[in-house]
Amino acid sequence: MNAARRGRCLAVLSGTAAILGGCAAEPPPPPVRAAVPGRLAADDSELVGLIPTGTETLFELDMAALRGSPWARPILDASSPEERARKLAARGFDELEDVDRAAFGGVARPGVEAATLAAVQGRFDQARAIAAFRATAPGATTVSWRGVSLWQDGDRAIGFLTPRTFLSGPPAAVRAAIDCAFGVVPDVRADAELGQLRRALDGTGSRATLRFAAIVTDELRGQIRQQLDAPESLRRIGARLDLGSALDLDVVGILDTPRDAAALAGVLASMIRDLRARPELQAFGLAGFLDTARLAAQGSRVVGGLHLSAERLPDLTEKLAAVAQIIGGAASPRPRAAPSTGGAP
Repeated sequence: MNAARRGRCLAVLSGTAAILGGCAAEPPPPPVRAAVPGRLAADDSELVGLIPTGTETLFELDMAALRGSPWARPILDASSPEERARKLAARGFDELEDVDRAAFGGVARPGVEAATLAAVQGRFDQARAIAAFRATAPGATTVSWRGVSLWQDGDRAIGFLTPRTFLSGPPAAVRAAIDCAFGVVPDVRADAELGQLRRALDGTGSRATLRFAAIVTDELRGQIRQQLDAPESLRRIGARLDLGSALDLDVVGILDTPRDAAALAGVLASMIRDLRARPELQAFGLAGFLDTARLAAQGSRVVGGLHLSAERLPDLTEKLAAVAQIIGGAASPRPRAAPSTGGAP
């Protein structure tokens, strides 16, 4: 994912987390997760356990849940066979069918593209994945870290922690993931800021379809301010999406003071009202889907969310299909008139 695309993704997710934000009560104190040097085997039971502390942005994705969700199926089906074949050749696996779970940890680096560590779990043909990497990095070298083989070239590296868990990212980040797996260094769950925010989005304890948590850096704050007037005291944002029979979105923003949280909640409430009143949303019948949006200031937090029951899925799908058809028609080139020959038809 390039820097521009990552910036757009962060802006969209950040804007969503700020517009809608719903979490329960204050989470319990963080559990002690001290590293246990000398773990004999890599632990990949939880992919978030492979993302080291110091991470500023965390994405967790349950692809198996997405594949089984009627809410996500139209989006997954929109990927063309040609696009999937291109990605398969580039990665050596099909990200839609071969991947079951994924976790991504990012650390911003001023002036350069952010460093992203990916831990992906599923079913892989290791030889094909390695060949795909070598095809773009013919000078790649093979090294070993704690008994795990790595293929690296410049600032890129890949490796298989276990037959089911694939790692990729900058070499130092991939090595750190292996260190986490063997209990040599603590993972992001022990982080005082991001770990606490992630636990605030635990919900009922079931695995989220998508979970996003981020420390608001100056760069991210600038991206958020393209969507809304975010105060300087906005420190962390997070979102959780559950796609079962119903759609449930919960988001949270953490600020310095209750006064700041109340002010931001007021700004966001106004934005939601404006969204509901937008003529295009009303024309397509989409404004009504915001009727279950909730938003409130709770202490120094802004929390909120959105709930759509299973009964609303057919109606939403029909309306989005109509929008897509209109947009697709507007984007399609109009047939050009045949040049006149000056003769009779």
